[in-house]
Amino acid sequence: MKIINYEGNKHQEDAMWLSLQHQYPTPELRGIVKEPVQKARLDWLVTHTSGDRVLEVGTCSGYVIHSVPGNYKVGLDNSEVRLKLASWEFDDEALWVLDTATKLPFEDKEFDTVILAEILEHLPFEDAKIALSEAIRVGKQVIITVPKNTSYISINHEHMWECTEAAVVELLKSANCFYIISSSFCDNFWLIEVK
Repeated sequence: MKIINYEGNKHQEDAMWLSLQHQYPTPELRGIVKEPVQKARLDWLVTHTSGDRVLEVGTCSGYVIHSVPGNYKVGLDNSEVRLKLASWEFDDEALWVLDTATKLPFEDKEFDTVILAEILEHLPFEDAKIALSEAIRVGKQVIITVPKNTSYISINHEHMWECTEAAVVELLKSANCFYIISSSFCDNFWLIEVK
């Protein structure tokens, strides 16, 4: 496990970080969290996060882990650049860990909540199954959001599979877990609780 922290003078390196923000803009900069559907998704994540120990897998720029409650928060991503940006943006609000979703470097049930927000569709389907099993292993509860609209795969080149209802159910059944899909108020995302 490698811990990432922003080190340096923010003022001297503003030009570098501004260019990184254009490459990996935070949702706040893009105005995403102001869009009603994204606000509803973030609100759902905030209200369904419980306990003091929270892990977000695939944290990217850190805005979800920044937004949810918890006294001990960890943001994990496989991109050092994204983690440095999160660390720069949110300082020491979380521990920023460089590692992979398919082999989490944590103990069984170490976290009260594990968040998989818009990450599973970025992995090949078989790896998404492994990542979900790993999240269940390290978390007492897991909350998941994935895009419901299959047109997202054509919009976002990083998406590896279409999150149809059948695919989402297959993914959840592969983990042999109890789950609740609650997407009645949000037409654009599958909102899933795993307990």
